[in-house]
Amino acid sequence: MKYAFVLYSGGKDSHLALYHALEKGYKVWLFYVNAGKRQPLYLNSPNLSKIIKMQAKIMGLKLYEYKLRKPLDHKEIRNIFYFIISKFKKDKIEDITFFSSNDYMEEKRDKGNVKYYV
Repeated sequence: MKYAFVLYSGGKDSHLALYHALEKGYKVWLFYVNAGKRQPLYLNSPNLSKIIKMQAKIMGLKLYEYKLRKPLDHKEIRNIFYFIISKFKKDKIEDITFFSSNDYMEEKRDKGNVKYYV
């Protein structure tokens, strides 16, 4: 079994990353970073965490929530990835792949054509 994780916000970009992971045959775990009031205004909904949990449940996917304790910086980003890796190691899973919406947003030009890549 191939395992992957998606940093999941519940929006269209993270759904696209999720779609590509599932399409490639990965068993996907979702990770949501709950920044609380530190999130941008458009994400600062008291129900966002509930909605994301409901989406994961409906899709039958495992979801882990990381509660941001301080403003996002390099150290906190490292802590998020340590948290994610610890969940896989707990289940004795060593080989994991990360899918990000940014992987599909980046453009590569080849003779005028736009190609999206992972």
